[in-house]
Amino acid sequence: MSDTIEIHLRSQQGDVSTFHVPAGTPNSLLELFEDSGVKSPFGCRVGTCGTCVVRVISGGELLEAPKQMEADTLERVTEKGSTLRLACRAIVKAGASGLLVIEKVVIR
Repeated sequence: MSDTIEIHLRSQQGDVSTFHVPAGTPNSLLELFEDSGVKSPFGCRVGTCGTCVVRVISGGELLEAPKQMEADTLERVTEKGSTLRLACRAIVKAGASGLLVIEKVVIR
């Protein structure tokens, strides 16, 4: 394993933004996007609006499990049992490193 997380963020149009963050950075995906200069939609920043939904293509094991607020919002705005997460609430696990591939999803 490397000492970074490589993130590939695909847009709905197929464009890919690739960036690296230090391994185990315990930030939300949205914070990591912003710190890397990658634009991604968001609304409330607390996990209730559902604007920042992303689909985890691979590397989901690098993220902490969804907490109840995120799970409740995802159940309300998406299909049940999906690989969707809220970028503002999906937190990278402490000490995690590897490749995370995600895709922006437009819900509304």
